[in-house]
Amino acid sequence: MARMKHPPSSIDSERQLLATALMAGDDCPEAFDLDPDEIYDTGHRKIYDVMRKLNMGGTRVDVVTVGDVLQRKGLDRLIPVLGGLAECATSTKAVPSYIKIIREKSNLRKVQKVGYDILDLVESDGSYHDIVHGAQSQVFSVSAEHRSNSLTSIKDIIPLVLADAESAAKGENLGIPTGFRGLDDVLLGMKPGDMTVVAGRPGMGKTAFAVNVATNVARNVPVIVFSLEMTKQQIVSRCICSEGGVSLYAMSKGTLPKREYIKLADGASSVSKLNLYIDDTPQLSIMDMLSRSRSIAAPIGGVGLIIIDYLQLVGGSKRGQDIRDIVSEASRGCKLLAKEIGAHVIALSQLNRNLESRTDKRPKLSDLRESGTIEQDADNVLFLYRECVYDGSADKESAEIIISKQRNGPCGTVPLKYESGYIRFSDGNW
Repeated sequence: MARMKHPPSSIDSERQLLATALMAGDDCPEAFDLDPDEIYDTGHRKIYDVMRKLNMGGTRVDVVTVGDVLQRKGLDRLIPVLGGLAECATSTKAVPSYIKIIREKSNLRKVQKVGYDILDLVESDGSYHDIVHGAQSQVFSVSAEHRSNSLTSIKDIIPLVLADAESAAKGENLGIPTGFRGLDDVLLGMKPGDMTVVAGRPGMGKTAFAVNVATNVARNVPVIVFSLEMTKQQIVSRCICSEGGVSLYAMSKGTLPKREYIKLADGASSVSKLNLYIDDTPQLSIMDMLSRSRSIAAPIGGVGLIIIDYLQLVGGSKRGQDIRDIVSEASRGCKLLAKEIGAHVIALSQLNRNLESRTDKRPKLSDLRESGTIEQDADNVLFLYRECVYDGSADKESAEIIISKQRNGPCGTVPLKYESGYIRFSDGNW
């Protein structure tokens, strides 16, 4: 298969940038915003590296100072190149354009390298699964690196911060409401680009809570649910029963009283109006979710919320990965997914069994299962807890959302009410 012989580059733009930076020196600090590795030509890269370090060290950048460093580094062969730059200098107003062109070419070279690496994967003896996931991981890494290099002047960020402050002063919710008043009062809604982990032991109602949030949010903005454990029919059954206020067990068993079918029909009608998308493909990787989220978001103008049920079932990028590595990879990927799509991501997670040996079985951050990075990656960590799971005499409807981490706000406990028959949470009162 033919491959490009010449990587994308703009030697002229590199030469013009170096010449202008050399002539303007301290009068054009933005000329030194590039990373030397973004410069393609080897000679230009070495000269730019010297210029940049001199500028960062507070030394004036000119032909003499740069030439002196090149000589001391044994790079005398670059002195003629340095001397020839004086003839290329242009106005400093053109510097942003040169930087944009050089950076774009650098990014294209990275994409080209990924393309070559993918070709190598295809020509290897790897399985289809390994090749596809390897390719997806490489493309994802380039995309993430590109985002991390998107530098913005603080002057451009300040108006955004002040606009948020003004909205907050007017009582406007800055994030998407979960539909639970007590929780929204503390979290101030779900912010785009953020990740919330909802964790709990089996039987606490993690999926029920997530489905309730999805239903609440999907009345106003598009929601995607990646259900790695339950089928899409099971998820929709829960939605309908919760909305209609009918027993999921009775409906599943076929013993629903005839009078309840009106409620069931009302629930189905209500759910049919939701802007909700469900994917129940097992063992999806984060790259799979990113691809599918993009395909849904593009034609409808974006997605507000993505729910993943649950982290420990996310597929790894390589076969034979340790579960801890897979979950750590998935956790980091969820945060990148949130930023890439511009949505809030809720990731459900299991907890380890350590809390079972404690007298007070309310979860702590240390109970997060298979995870060294979940706590670190998440903007918010919520634990779902119902005392009746451990104490049969406790109130069956009493539930708690324990906010153990909130990156930009306080922690605390929010009371909820749980109606097990309808698989439904609602605001609680203590």
